[in-house]
Amino acid sequence: MARWVAVCAALFVMGGAAGAAEVPREKPDVPALACPAPIAAARRFVLVSAPTMASPTATLRLFSREDAGWTAGRATPVTLGRRGLGWAFDQPANGAKPSAIKREGDKRTPAGVFRLSGAFGIGPSDLPGYRDVRADDLVCVDDPKNALYNAIVPWKAAQEADARSFERMKSTRLYRAGLFVDHPTGRAARGGSCIFLHVWRAPGRPTVGCVAMAEGPLRALQAATAGVPSAIAILPEGAHHRLKGCGLPL
Repeated sequence: MARWVAVCAALFVMGGAAGAAEVPREKPDVPALACPAPIAAARRFVLVSAPTMASPTATLRLFSREDAGWTAGRATPVTLGRRGLGWAFDQPANGAKPSAIKREGDKRTPAGVFRLSGAFGIGPSDLPGYRDVRADDLVCVDDPKNALYNAIVPWKAAQEADARSFERMKSTRLYRAGLFVDHPTGRAARGGSCIFLHVWRAPGRPTVGCVAMAEGPLRALQAATAGVPSAIAILPEGAHHRLKGCGLPL
């Protein structure tokens, strides 16, 4: 009798296990990717999308957010650093697989998500927050050993700080229209400096690290982002998944 009880118990357990296997189990919730903070806070968003990390050309698209959500503008061709992209030193995990990290002088454009911090140009403008690089005699310090590294300051301030290397912006006609990219400062990492959107030399001609484009679309972009919280993402196509949580019509 005890033997039969044991056999029946074993069959009950096996049958219960088999029955349980047939019941579909709930799949664990997969958390949605959070929208990067600069985009979440923005009303205007610029996406610069390159085919690969090594591409020196890309397309730029402006997204505008109103009460109904994001709407996308037309795509515009742009050029990047002649060696393509390198992940910003503080955003290396954004790469789908190990790839280059942006370093000073490497001729790569930093990949990542950043704030846009205003328009600039050579000559006056009524745009909110605009900076006249000629009137203010602005320079961008690209000396990693100097405390002003990656700062946009008057030429006199750079001289007083004994900066050994800087770019005097009024001397570069490509800066007759542009936007400042709020690229992070990393002196120890030599993480790159002076990242702008500016006028290109010619269609398809790469830069030494900035994003360049035709003057007309750039001036329209200046006007669209003036006085409005704005952000930019510079990404290879394979990293667009990072924007899933932003509700963008990609």
